[in-house]
Amino acid sequence: MEEKNHVWVQIVSGELLLNRPNLQAGDVAVVSEENVLKNTWHQV
Repeated sequence: MEEKNHVWVQIVSGELLLNRPNLQAGDVAVVSEENVLKNTWHQV
């Protein structure tokens, strides 16, 4: 990510591992000041 950019992720279905513990349906993550976003998604 470029400096001063932000990412908003909202999970509608499934699960997502996004640089932190699993996010599930209904969860929201706001990411700032990360050099790299690593993610793994799977349908539950």
